[in-house]
Amino acid sequence: MFLGSGNVKQDREAAKAEVLKERLKDSLLHSSDYRYIHRLHCVLLVDNGLDFDQVAECFDENPRSIERWVQQFKQQGEEGLLDEKRRGRPSTLDAGTLAALGRAIKRHPREFGFFKARWDSHLLQNHLQSRYHIKLGLRQCQRIFNKLKSGK
Repeated sequence: MFLGSGNVKQDREAAKAEVLKERLKDSLLHSSDYRYIHRLHCVLLVDNGLDFDQVAECFDENPRSIERWVQQFKQQGEEGLLDEKRRGRPSTLDAGTLAALGRAIKRHPREFGFFKARWDSHLLQNHLQSRYHIKLGLRQCQRIFNKLKSGK
């Protein structure tokens, strides 16, 4: 149940601001330049005295990722922070979109304009289509949904 401030207009504006914030965050996460700058920022924070756990908490990252980026930077310089070339068929969903979906299914579907009470693979399929213009089959959405629910 949503317990707002009691002022419907303020609550609506706050909800709009939150949606805008999520959209901006999702757009940034799609950019390889952003991912490079994000990693560099994390490395610099460690260099300035924060530990891996503190930096990870600030950016909702895994401390092991922060540690790996620092090691890559030490070994390879700035190039160690660039996205690696991948083999095989590229994933339809990048890490940023997958992370955004993970955050989305923790929220109520109504916050995204859906009328269902709970997330399921059908709803995830609709969300991907309407928000990201990504059309996936239901079985693929089931696999993604189960992966997101399990946290793996």
